[in-house]
Amino acid sequence: MEDYNLTLLASLAITSIACTAVAAFIGYLLQKTFGALLLATLTLVSFFILLAMAIPGPLTLIVGMIIVGLLGALLGRLMFKTKGALIIVALWGSLCGLFGIGYFLSEIAGVVLVTIPAMLLFWFTIFVLMAKYVLPTKDNEQRWLAMKSFLTFNLERNYPYYVVEDRIADLRVKGNRFGQSFVGPGIVLTGADHVVLIWDGLNYKGVRPPGLTFTDRFEEIKEVFDLRPQLRSFMVKATTKDGIALDFLAFVPFRISTGEEAPSFNIETEVMPKEKEVVQEEFVFHYSQTIDDSQYPEMTQLPAKKGGPRKKHTITGNPFPYSKDAVICAARAQMIEYRREGEGKAQVESRNSKPWHELVPLMADRVLKNIIAQYTFDQLCEPFDPKRDPRTEIRERYLANLKAAVRPWGVQIIGGGISNLMPADKAVLNTRIEHWRTLWAPKIIAQLGKAEAEAVSLEAKARTLAHKDLITRIGITLAKYQGSGEKLGSWAAVLQFIDAIENMMGNEMVRRALPGDVISTLNMLKDAVNQGSKPAESHEKLEPLPGLQP
Repeated sequence: MEDYNLTLLASLAITSIACTAVAAFIGYLLQKTFGALLLATLTLVSFFILLAMAIPGPLTLIVGMIIVGLLGALLGRLMFKTKGALIIVALWGSLCGLFGIGYFLSEIAGVVLVTIPAMLLFWFTIFVLMAKYVLPTKDNEQRWLAMKSFLTFNLERNYPYYVVEDRIADLRVKGNRFGQSFVGPGIVLTGADHVVLIWDGLNYKGVRPPGLTFTDRFEEIKEVFDLRPQLRSFMVKATTKDGIALDFLAFVPFRISTGEEAPSFNIETEVMPKEKEVVQEEFVFHYSQTIDDSQYPEMTQLPAKKGGPRKKHTITGNPFPYSKDAVICAARAQMIEYRREGEGKAQVESRNSKPWHELVPLMADRVLKNIIAQYTFDQLCEPFDPKRDPRTEIRERYLANLKAAVRPWGVQIIGGGISNLMPADKAVLNTRIEHWRTLWAPKIIAQLGKAEAEAVSLEAKARTLAHKDLITRIGITLAKYQGSGEKLGSWAAVLQFIDAIENMMGNEMVRRALPGDVISTLNMLKDAVNQGSKPAESHEKLEPLPGLQP
């Protein structure tokens, strides 16, 4: 009987050593050194009670296990509320069951080979599941925090858990962020296109990257930032330099500044064993790191090839790029509007804050109003210089001024533009048209009069030149006959006159000035002269006319 008791006590002692080590480890996760000492001490006290109760026999040991379980439930209720008490009872009951199974299978050997390995395997399995499958951890520090979050969640001592979707932080698990003893980290889970700004009520604690992050005491989400390009359109009510109101649509795409960051991804290729009749698919990825261009890979499938080893492609990418300093600047740039309602003692003051993505359209509206105020309505239409395009000038100034205005906010302007500049009152268009008509009508009449005067002058000049040319040609012919001493008959003079006109028609300007039927008229005149009776010609020599020498 004494040997039996010694074996039982030795088994309990071995189990107590292993359980104390596990309790110290769990306590260290929960509360560092203080937690390790506290849980290790409580575990040792529990097993001392069991050792004392095990001396009489197995029945008293079972009673001792029940007593320790009740004390543990009471302590858990005081420290960790109802759920924590149930967890402690469940863990203690499982440990007692494992001890009983191992001891009754092979006493000390069963405890060493069954109870202790089963207990260690249980906690190791919990650690692996939390660190690899339940929470997508990235490094060793996050793995221990994942294990700690599992413990504190079951003890109802966790900080709040959030899931961020579409710029909204959804509270999934409530928690007290002011807890101090045996409390666990909070969880913030975001996609690849969001980051959160954490603060503790007094100071910013940093920008947490996309994915899984943990929060500490006092920490909460100050603001959620969407890293995707944002597009805002808005109506602008501006006034020109001459007091005409305009209504037009404007738009601006923007995003959190990326700094020197750019999207990237990695492709890992694993060669699989060769199989027959296996269709291999190859993919070619095209990627541009230019911010204004497409920032996403394009996949092009090439023709399939039969045979050869298979290749498994694993693609791992990084989240949307961003600059942490830009996020901080955007958070500090938010605007707060104060409103007072009521009068006297019943007056109530309220505050309305506008985040960074609502400030950009406000600044864009202000920039456009300032630019429009520097133009008159006529300058916007620019009827005096057809080569100018005021709308393009306004757009370029709009983008340049807006980029300079929002750069201190950590915001990057991607593009922007405006619609047609239309007056708010449609009657202004008719008024301006009438004004332009009144302004331009005298100028048009003066220009037309000037053109008509030039046409009359050119016509008179052309007639004078034609007369001069005709007289010159006839004079040369008369001088030729006068020089030879021959007498020129009247019918021959007429024919020479007709020949001179035909020669002059070789000139383009003269031909345009003559009537269209001049050729037929000349032909009729020739026929009349040739067919008519001709007077007798005198063959006397004549003296040449003065001034008509050939």
